[in-house]
Amino acid sequence: MKISKYSSLIILLGAVLGFVWPSPGLALNPILNILLMVLIFLSCLEIDLNQIWQTFKKPKLIFLELLIVHLASPILIYLFLKPFLSPELFLGLILVSTVPVGRSAVFLSNLFGGQPEKALVISSLSNLISPITLPLVAYYFTKSTIKFDAIEMSTSMAYIIIIPFLLAILLRRFNIVKQITLHQTDYSTILVAIIVWGIVAPIHGQITSHLFLSFGLTLLSLILMSINFVFGYLLGSHKSEKITYAISATYKNYSLATIIAAMTFPGSILISLPSLIYSISSNILLLPLQFIKF
Repeated sequence: MKISKYSSLIILLGAVLGFVWPSPGLALNPILNILLMVLIFLSCLEIDLNQIWQTFKKPKLIFLELLIVHLASPILIYLFLKPFLSPELFLGLILVSTVPVGRSAVFLSNLFGGQPEKALVISSLSNLISPITLPLVAYYFTKSTIKFDAIEMSTSMAYIIIIPFLLAILLRRFNIVKQITLHQTDYSTILVAIIVWGIVAPIHGQITSHLFLSFGLTLLSLILMSINFVFGYLLGSHKSEKITYAISATYKNYSLATIIAAMTFPGSILISLPSLIYSISSNILLLPLQFIKF
């Protein structure tokens, strides 16, 4: 029996453990980047280098995907939600909704039958332009300036994505790696659940201390993420491409939003809370994905 058949339930279990048994999750925190690198390595084992080149032959679709990633949710929040939100919550939602594509898009595309090579290109380009788009979009909609270390973010992306990608390309010809490839979706499922446990554990207290507000933000984030998912899905011309665009438009670097909120507006939980909630909601959204017939 393939474990990956129940990937969404297993990953959601990781999130639940972060709430009910946070201590092991907290112990995982120092090695989360290493686990992410292993996950990216597994996801890149079957990447077709020719497909990466083919991705650049459709610049219009990539451009539209980046528009969805960085602008779709901020526009919807500004047009329909601003009058009903406090300035702090509004700023927090704008911030979390304009962050770049997350590293998770690569392995989730692989897990759900998408094209990880295309997700890798989209994620890399999104992170490349984010030092410009993130502060500009945030300032345009909120008139607030934000600060973050663009060099550190770029270095982190290179460290966590590019190195595992190159290792996967170099080592996948060896027999032992070929054996790993046969079960890589099962290994990836277990790793994602462990990583989610480590991500949720440190933030569970902040969420439970604002339970009613957190519940409302969870519903709101699920709606906005679902809209992004549909927009991305409609861009694709066939099943695997649709899955890739949909996941890349939905699964973003919510941890970055949390860090920026803490750095720029220290002590304001209402600005940080949306990014914390999005981290949880992105895992909840995996559950229906398991059963959707793409």
